[in-house]
Amino acid sequence: MIYEDFGVRSKEIKLRKDLRVRANYLAGKCIESSLKRFIRAALDETASDSQWLEALVVIVANKPC
Repeated sequence: MIYEDFGVRSKEIKLRKDLRVRANYLAGKCIESSLKRFIRAALDETASDSQWLEALVVIVANKPC
């Protein structure tokens, strides 16, 4: 669903890169706490792909793992 909602066509290759680019535009400009958390998670380059995706899903679902 995240791929579809953000209009990313190539699931494995493009999602992380695409969201990082989009999040960069919003970084430092957003005041809403959930969106700020999503932006930070999208920009996180230290997490593995699965950790990164899990972090985004937890934020979107608004529920802890």
